[in-house]
Amino acid sequence: MIEFVKTGRREVRVKLSKRRREDCRLIIIPEIIDRDRCIQICDVGEDKLVNRVKTFCRSKYHVNTHSLRYAFITHLLRQNVNPSIIAKITKHSRLDYILTYTQEKEAEEILREEVKYV
Repeated sequence: MIEFVKTGRREVRVKLSKRRREDCRLIIIPEIIDRDRCIQICDVGEDKLVNRVKTFCRSKYHVNTHSLRYAFITHLLRQNVNPSIIAKITKHSRLDYILTYTQEKEAEEILREEVKYV
């Protein structure tokens, strides 16, 4: 977000701070996000901004960044995106993490549907 405010570019690469290697993630800012509004938001500092977004998501929608990540992965799989591509987008080093998680969720959904008809 900070890079978007500074440069106006909607596609930026962000270094992953928790990684040993020099991994970067591509962030694409949607058109709906207004740069002027971002300037006001980003004035609070990056750490405060991250904490505010996390707090807002938890209190308003009862989700955390991990659940948003897997909701996105599930959405892509339902759109028939190749799991290998999803692993590259989300920087998963092991494909089986994605497949195991989504198979568990799909199994739970099937079970819920079947119980409705009992």
